[in-house]
Amino acid sequence: MSLEEKYRVFISQNPRFIEILKKAVEHEEAHLNDPHYLGWEWSDVRAYPAELMKLIREGIVNIKYKSRRYTHYVLANREEVKKCLGIK
Repeated sequence: MSLEEKYRVFISQNPRFIEILKKAVEHEEAHLNDPHYLGWEWSDVRAYPAELMKLIREGIVNIKYKSRRYTHYVLANREEVKKCLGIK
């Protein structure tokens, strides 16, 4: 199964993640030219950390930075997520 197919299956089985992933794409693309970008936090995409853990387990999201106080996430493959969501 290709990565795109895997993402499509996950999204079709879990449609509540569509808005979370759209917000993640928007956040990452808004910071494309920021060399110090650490990623987005759970509050930026309005998702509970437990929901983000499901995305991490599925390989859709990665943790880019973690400290005692903060956890920053990034999409593992933004272009594939955009294709699955129909974002150009």
